[in-house]
Amino acid sequence: MGSVDIKAIQEIPRRRPIERPIGFEGFWLKWGKTIVTVINFSLFLIIWEIIAQQGWITRLLLPPFSEVIEITIELANKGVLWKHLSFTGGCFFGGFLAAIVTGIPIGLMLGASKKLDLLLGPYIWALFATPRLTLLPLITVAMGFGWESKVFLIWIGAFFVIAINTWAGVKTVEKILIHAGLVFGANQFQIFMKIIVPYTLPFIIVGLRIGVTRAIVVAVVSEMLISSKGMGYLIQRAVDAFKPEQLFSMIVILVIFSMTMVGLLRKIEEWVAPWRTVQV
Repeated sequence: MGSVDIKAIQEIPRRRPIERPIGFEGFWLKWGKTIVTVINFSLFLIIWEIIAQQGWITRLLLPPFSEVIEITIELANKGVLWKHLSFTGGCFFGGFLAAIVTGIPIGLMLGASKKLDLLLGPYIWALFATPRLTLLPLITVAMGFGWESKVFLIWIGAFFVIAINTWAGVKTVEKILIHAGLVFGANQFQIFMKIIVPYTLPFIIVGLRIGVTRAIVVAVVSEMLISSKGMGYLIQRAVDAFKPEQLFSMIVILVIFSMTMVGLLRKIEEWVAPWRTVQV
C-alpha cells in the first residue's frame, strides 16, 4: 500500500461555511413573512371596520371591530371572560392530552402489528366515521353535565384522527429502510425506535393539527348544548340575547387560540422532523 500524502490532504481547500444574507435581504428573509402577515391582518380589520361603520352590512351580521374590542375588554375586566375561557381551556387540554397519550401508541401498534390491525382496525374506522356529537346524549346520560363529559367528548374528537394518521404513517415506512436496518444488525426494538417512529413523526404532527381543530369544535359545540360554563356557553348566550359584538368577540378569541395551537405544532414539527416538514 502506498503512503498517504499528509501535506496533500492538508492542502485540500476546506468547505466554506454557508454565507447568510446580510442587510435588508437578511432582515427580510427572517422577518418578511411575519411583516406581510401583520399587514394582511391589519388591512382585513380596517376593511371590516369600514364596512360595518358604513352600514354596508347590517350590524346583526357584522358589528364594527371596535365594538368587538370594547365588549372583549368589558368581559375581561368583569372576570367573565377569564372564568369561561379557563373552563374551556381546562377541558380542551385535558381531553386533547388524553387523545395524544392514547392515540399515538395505539396508532403505532396498529401500524406495526397486522394482527392488531385486523382485530381493532374495523372498530377504529367505524368509530372514526361516526359523527361525534351523535354520542352527546349517551355520554351526558352516562357522565352528567359536568366537565367530565366535555373532556370525554374532546378526547373522542381528537383521538381517532391522531390514531389513524399515526397508523397511516407507519404503513408508509419504506420496506427497504427496515431491510437495511436488519442487514446492519438492528433488532426489532431498534428498527421501531430508529426507523419507524422518526419516519412517522410528520404524520403524527399532521394528525395533531387536525385533532386540535376538531377538539376545539367539539368543546365549543358541546358547551353550547349542555353547559352553563365555557366559551360555547357565552356564544349561545350572545345568540339568545342578540349581541353580535359578544358573539364575534368569542369567535375572534377562539380563532386566535386555534391559530396559536396550530402554529405551535408547526414549530414542533420543524424541530422534531426538519427533514420532512410539511408546510400546510
